[in-house]
Amino acid sequence: MTGLRWWGIFETYNGSAWNPCTPDPSVDFVFKIRIYVDEFCTITQVAEYNLRVDGINTGYLYNGTAPLYEFNATLSPAATFNDNVIWVSIQGQQNPNCWFLWAGTQNVAPGDNYCLVREAGTLYYSDYDPSICVLGTSAVVTGSCCNEYLGTCQDNVLLTNCVGGDDRFDATKTCAQLTTGCGQITGACCAEGGACTITTKAACSAPGNRWYGSCTDCTPPPCCDIALPGYTPEGEPNCGDGYVDNFNGGCNSTPPVFSLINCTSTIQGTSGTYRIGTTLYRDTDWYKLVLSSASTVTMTVVAEFEVQVSIVVPGVNGCTDYGTVSTTTGDCASFVDVSKCLPAGEYYIVITPVAFSGVPCGSQYTLEMTGCTSCVPPVGACCVNGSCVATYDEATCARFGGTWWAGQTCPGFPCECGGPTTIWDNGVDDGRWWLRHVRRTDGSFFRTCVDDIEFTGNATITSIQWIGAQCADFTTWTGKVDWYLYNADGAGGLPGTVFAQAENVPGGLKFELGPSALSPMIDYFFVLPNLNIQVPPGRYWFAARCVQEPPFAGCGTTYPWPYSRTSQRDNGSEAYVSQTGAVAWQPLSALLGVQEFYDIVFCLKGTVAPAGCAGDMNCDGQVDFDDIDRFVEALGYPGGAGWPYPNCPWTNGDCNGDNQVNFDDIDPFVARIGATCP
Repeated sequence: MTGLRWWGIFETYNGSAWNPCTPDPSVDFVFKIRIYVDEFCTITQVAEYNLRVDGINTGYLYNGTAPLYEFNATLSPAATFNDNVIWVSIQGQQNPNCWFLWAGTQNVAPGDNYCLVREAGTLYYSDYDPSICVLGTSAVVTGSCCNEYLGTCQDNVLLTNCVGGDDRFDATKTCAQLTTGCGQITGACCAEGGACTITTKAACSAPGNRWYGSCTDCTPPPCCDIALPGYTPEGEPNCGDGYVDNFNGGCNSTPPVFSLINCTSTIQGTSGTYRIGTTLYRDTDWYKLVLSSASTVTMTVVAEFEVQVSIVVPGVNGCTDYGTVSTTTGDCASFVDVSKCLPAGEYYIVITPVAFSGVPCGSQYTLEMTGCTSCVPPVGACCVNGSCVATYDEATCARFGGTWWAGQTCPGFPCECGGPTTIWDNGVDDGRWWLRHVRRTDGSFFRTCVDDIEFTGNATITSIQWIGAQCADFTTWTGKVDWYLYNADGAGGLPGTVFAQAENVPGGLKFELGPSALSPMIDYFFVLPNLNIQVPPGRYWFAARCVQEPPFAGCGTTYPWPYSRTSQRDNGSEAYVSQTGAVAWQPLSALLGVQEFYDIVFCLKGTVAPAGCAGDMNCDGQVDFDDIDRFVEALGYPGGAGWPYPNCPWTNGDCNGDNQVNFDDIDPFVARIGATCP
C-alpha cells in the first residue's frame, strides 16, 4: 500500500448543532494513519504514519455550507502484508475547535455498510462506509484458504479468490499446517431457550441451535428467545449454505409450495440468510391465506432480525406473475403490525429478512394473525401498461400487474408512466420529502432541481408527469409550469447551456392522491400534457416545476410552497439543484445533508425514433428542393417547441451537429441537397 485518498469536511459542535469551521492547514491537515491486518480473530497493527496532508477544496458543499476536501497521502515506507482483510484508521490530530469529519456513504456499492468506531475507549459498529481509495500494487499471492463456516480448506488459492466474510487466508501455511484447524475456530452458539455457549459451528448443530459466526462471543449474550407458549412451530429445517427450500418457499420454489394459515393462526418460525455458491439468498417463508369474503386482515410479526412482511396476490397466471399488495419492514425485536382490507380470494403472507446476509439460519420470528373483520375495499384507478384499465381495489389491481392510485377513477386518470409511450421513467416514489421545487413570480423564491435523461434517438416529448404535494388552501396555482432542458456540457457533465426551455406554460393538471405523509399537505399527481418538444439523441438535464402566483397561500408559515417528491436513486446519476437557476449546481444529497443518492420522481411520455437524416425535412429519404420550405419553417421553432410535424423530427434540420436548428445550419443544409438518407 503506497498511498491513500479520502474525503471529509471540517465543522465544530456547539452542543446542539454542527457548524462549518475554517481549517488551519498547519494544524488541521495533520493526520495519524494506522494500518491493521485482520487475521480472522485477531486484528494487528502493521504500520502507523503521522503526516501533514494538504486538503484540496473540491468546490462541493456538504449541506450547502461545509466545503468538501479531498486528501491524497503518500505512505513511506509502503505498508506490505499478505492478508485478505485490512483496516484503515484516519484521525485528525490537533485542533479541538475544528473537527475533521470523515465523509462516508451508505447503501452504495462496493461498500458493505460496516465500519468500527472507537470513542472514549469503547469500540462499536456503525452502518456506513468511510470514503477511501487504497493505492498501491498487488503481487500474485497464493496460500491456504479456509472457510470457517463450512470447515473446508484448499491450498494454493489466490488471495483475490479468498475474500469472503468467513474465509481465512494464510500465505505461509498449508491447510494441514494451520495452527487452529479449519472449522475449529469457535463462536457464540445460541440454544433454543436462550442459553449461549462458545463452540465450533459443527458442535452447534442441535435442533433449534444457531451459530453466530467465528470469533463471536457471549458477552453480551447475543441470544434472544422470542418463542411464546402455544405457538405452532413452522416446522421448516434450518437453512444453511446450499439449502434448497422445498418446504414453504412459495413462488420462489419449484414447484411452488406454501404453509397454510387462517385468520387466527399463531406461528413460531425461523429464517436466515445463506449462500449457494457465491450467490446470497434469504429464507423466504410463504403462508397461504384464503378469504371467503372481503375482510380487514390484521397481523403482528416480531423477529430477532430486521424483517420484511409482504402481502402477495397470485397473478392471472399464478406464481409466474404475482403482484405485491403491501410491504412493511421492521427492526429487530420490534412489533411489525400490518392491517389491510382485502377482497375475497387467495393471498400469501411472506416473511423474510430485509438483508441478504448477516442473519444466522435458525433466527426466530413469530407471526400472530389477530383476526379478519368484514370491510369494503377502497377503489382507485388501476394503470396497466400505460392504460387506465378499470376502477379496482388495490389487491385486484396488483393481481393484474397494475399500479394502483387510491381515490382515482378510470378512464380520466392519466396512466402514461410505465406504459409503452413512456420514454423516460425516473424512479418510484418512496415518500421522501425535504425538497421545495417552485418559482414564485415575484422572485421571492426560485429553485431548479434537475435530473439527467438520455435518448438514443430523436425524441419527441408530449407529456411531463411528476408527483408532488400542495397545501389544502393552495388556491393560487393556475396550472402554469416551467420546464427546462440543459445540455450536459457543464464541468464534469453537469448542466451547462440551455438546450430548450419554456416558462409559464398553461394547461398543467393535478390529480389528488390523498393526505400526504408531510401533514397537512395533500399528495398530487401533476401532468403537463399536449407538448411537442423535439430532442436529438444525447444526454441532457431536465426540470419541471409549478409556478406560484400571488397571493402566496400555503400551510401557514411552515410549508408555504408546493413540494416535489424525491426518490432514492433509481435511474441515471444523482439529481442536482440550483438556488438561482443559473449557477452553483450542487448534488441534491448535499443540499439535504444526507449520504444517499437521490433522483427526482418524474416520467416523460412521447416517442423515440432512430437518429434522423440531416436535411430531410419531410422524411421521404431524400434531401432535395422539397425540403427547403420546411427547413425555413424549422428556423422559427427554437428548441423544437411546438413543431407541428411529429412524424418528422425538427432535429433533422440540424445540419452542423450542434443540436440546434438556426441560421448556422443554412450553408450545411444547402450542401446536403442531393443527398440520399441511409
